[in-house]
Amino acid sequence: MHVFKQLPRASLLLAALAWIAPALHAQESLLSETVGHLPASIRAGTGNAKAYTVLALPLAIPSGASWRSQGRLTAITTNTFVDATKDWTPGQWSAPAAPWFIRITGGAADGRSFLLSTTAPNTADTLVLAPSETTDLTTLGIAAGQSGDTYELFAAETLASVFPAGSGAHGGTGVADSDSIQIIRDGVVSTFYFHAGSGLWRDASTDADASDTVIHPDSALLYGRLAATPLDLSLLGVVAGPDRRADVKNSGQTLLANAWPVPLTLADSGIQNLPGWVSAAAPGSADKVQLHLNGVWQNFFHDGTRWRQIARGNPIRDTQLIPAGSAVLINRLGSAPGSTTLHQTAP
Repeated sequence: MHVFKQLPRASLLLAALAWIAPALHAQESLLSETVGHLPASIRAGTGNAKAYTVLALPLAIPSGASWRSQGRLTAITTNTFVDATKDWTPGQWSAPAAPWFIRITGGAADGRSFLLSTTAPNTADTLVLAPSETTDLTTLGIAAGQSGDTYELFAAETLASVFPAGSGAHGGTGVADSDSIQIIRDGVVSTFYFHAGSGLWRDASTDADASDTVIHPDSALLYGRLAATPLDLSLLGVVAGPDRRADVKNSGQTLLANAWPVPLTLADSGIQNLPGWVSAAAPGSADKVQLHLNGVWQNFFHDGTRWRQIARGNPIRDTQLIPAGSAVLINRLGSAPGSTTLHQTAP
């Protein structure tokens, strides 16, 4: 695993100023085109060696005049959502080049996001989960019916939407001589590179076009920049909401995005409260998290009361920030299968 990029303090301040007022205005009308932006930067490589940056996408992005839709669920199955009050165009939310997420905005599953299928088109009133979403919806406590839980639809980010042709991505013929991206999802690492000849992102394992690969809002990407210039980004959108529920693997690694466009402290992250989380007086016996700070990987553990840095004296680090637009790499001990849901509230 390579290093994470910490956004400069100036960028964090600009981010806060950029999104707060527009986002509050957007709350007044969920169909508003008034959005904020989060500045982000991909570190420059040397031209011969790559520098690595972690990038999370905490803002829902606009897509057209009525870019964000909401409603109330009238029924669910293991892999479908139904809103009988709708009259959607079949396939409206299922285009492979423009995928969509559904986020639950009320009840026991408030803050959970699910990718919609691009192979099983939506009907006039039914949305189908993507095959990659393996959760049984009937186990989440989602209420459906006349007073069912509310939801919203928002456009997904893809490799091509964040880094399109002409964005400054450095192209080559393979991973070694190109800018590359790694996405870690459900413990699986997928690698992509920017192909100079086609101007497309390609899957490193198959060389297939990977332009439509989705970046999940709960996850993040690891960008390997070969070119000797940085890539400066402005991520458009609105704040997702006050709650986020995301799955964390019970063993091994999870790359978990900071869900909001402001820094979040380790103490406020709630990671230490996950069921089964191993806290210990000694770091060798504890679950850990990793952050990249000031160009260096730093490791942290929870002693049962406080977060501490793995360094001489194990200093207390409850107020250590997870930067906006970044993520935390969670490393859990053991070999327990499955995952546990982490419930977080906005800082």
